[in-house]
Amino acid sequence: MMRKGQTALEYLITYGWAILVILVVLAVLWYYGIFNPSRWAGEQVGSFTAFNVMDHKFTSTELQLRLANKLGQNIRITAVGVKKSGDTAYNLNTSTTLASPVDLNANSEATVTVPLNTSSLGASTGDIVSLDVSIIYDNLQSGLTGKIDTTTMNLKVA
Repeated sequence: MMRKGQTALEYLITYGWAILVILVVLAVLWYYGIFNPSRWAGEQVGSFTAFNVMDHKFTSTELQLRLANKLGQNIRITAVGVKKSGDTAYNLNTSTTLASPVDLNANSEATVTVPLNTSSLGASTGDIVSLDVSIIYDNLQSGLTGKIDTTTMNLKVA
């Protein structure tokens, strides 16, 4: 009877060590971000309700968006807000009223440039940052002003 108990205990201890090693390996992989999906997903550009993002450029000093108007009406983009996803408010350093509003005719494209400082977003060159981007625009045909369109983008700082 004593021999059976010793064999069972050795069996459980062997499996215990194996499980402990697996847990340590998983903890190290988690620490180094292997399980972070944005590390493997790369850039993802969301779509707005009123705009298609045709192209983009994200540097340490600005965000450029090439937007296509899909409303079918003439609009004027007056401001663009950019914040890190998860933040509750737009940082004054990362949202701006455009110095010269961008007019975008129905079914046409235009480039919007937003000056910003990526260090205020906690990012540096090569990082992929999840951003909430809001575009404030006026509908020139209906006269409605201050409409907001928001999307989330995962962009790499160039």
